[in-house]
Amino acid sequence: MKLVIGGFLAGTVAFAQCSMCRTAVAANGASAKSLNLAVVVLFVPAMCLFCGVMLAAFRGNRNRDE
Repeated sequence: MKLVIGGFLAGTVAFAQCSMCRTAVAANGASAKSLNLAVVVLFVPAMCLFCGVMLAAFRGNRNRDE
């Protein structure tokens, strides 16, 4: 499962920019690549925190039911 998720994340390109950011960066191609990298770098810790909280909530709820 980890391999599938890792392959999916490694194979996708992050185009998660708002329209204002995209037009501001459109003039310079090099800064667009660095902005895409910055979006990914900021996304990864936030997603890890989200998944950790959801996992803790799921495990806590499962233990309470038993």
